[in-house]
Amino acid sequence: MSKSIRLTASASSKATPKSIVKSQSNKLTGVSTNSKQKSENLKKDANNGVKKNRDGKSKLKEIDYNVELYPLSSILADEGDEDTLVDIDEDKIIDENEEEVSDINGSGKNSKDPILKAIDMILESRFDNDFPIEKGGITRKSSESIISKRMSFSKVIVKNQLYSVFVNNTTFVDQHIENLIREGELKKLLMNHIEFSDNIIIKLIDYIAVIDDKISFLHKNENSISSSQQEINIIIKSLENFKKYLCDNKLFSIITRNDLHSYDIDDSILMKLGFLTNLNKTDFDDLHISLPNLGNYLRLLKETMRFTYKTISTNNRFNELLESKLAERYNQIKVKWYLYCGLNLKFILSNCVGLGIIEGFNTPVGRGWKLSGKRI
Repeated sequence: MSKSIRLTASASSKATPKSIVKSQSNKLTGVSTNSKQKSENLKKDANNGVKKNRDGKSKLKEIDYNVELYPLSSILADEGDEDTLVDIDEDKIIDENEEEVSDINGSGKNSKDPILKAIDMILESRFDNDFPIEKGGITRKSSESIISKRMSFSKVIVKNQLYSVFVNNTTFVDQHIENLIREGELKKLLMNHIEFSDNIIIKLIDYIAVIDDKISFLHKNENSISSSQQEINIIIKSLENFKKYLCDNKLFSIITRNDLHSYDIDDSILMKLGFLTNLNKTDFDDLHISLPNLGNYLRLLKETMRFTYKTISTNNRFNELLESKLAERYNQIKVKWYLYCGLNLKFILSNCVGLGIIEGFNTPVGRGWKLSGKRI
């Protein structure tokens, strides 16, 4: 069953999505009524020094810090039902109903869960699809290559991106993710990347879909694959048994070889396919659940973080930049499409915000971003 979750310390206090959004907005802005009046005065003076603000020669005027990349209101309430009560507790997730675990194919009983809805919203914004194929843009062959590369990336997000949605509610995000892992809704993957170590999240049904796609590919191309029919059957059997293992052991991200063998899984096959990896070079018995091409995807995310960091800091002694200027530099064809496969800037910023390397703020001339002081 769905769980009730709270965003207030009081066990009895409840809030509508509207009030939660308003509360979170006030937490972000940290401004009083007088400050809001001051903000209005700043807006009236928007044309004063705009040119200097835009070229980075003077500090941008900050109105407030109420920056929202993804609309929290649409995550916390169903469309047309903004009076639905949603309880969220920053310190503890309280189970008011008996825990109900979904099956391997996904029961859909948690479809209104705020974390799952946020994951869907983030993934929907991951890539831009308006390929600039017109004169001066990319070639059709290049666009096909980009699409092919995108298809090799699984539907994973990093936990940092959820932090950018539920601002100042990291405890809620962390605890709720653990709840969803126990329910069999999410899977956490571990990697030897400082920025991503235990932050990689994927819906279990999306992970299973990757396995099913591989099995389907083997069936369709068994005549053209160099391996013998017997070898292909062994691979398919290991993949099918791996699905069963995931269903029976939803909590685990680390598997021993003995556990795999008890399910008649050939670990060498899954390692070769990219579904398992060994992160501990001193203990070869423990294997970590992974995904094909995950390393390349994480490198892509890391490169876009570096681009954002460098662009904001370059030739700018205040280490800040209007989002319009950042977008102008990112949207160059060679950068956005050839280097970064058309990743959406909002998707990139959500990772940077959640990681804590940049902070957003509003100015009289648009949204701005500044470095927080944390290095990457």
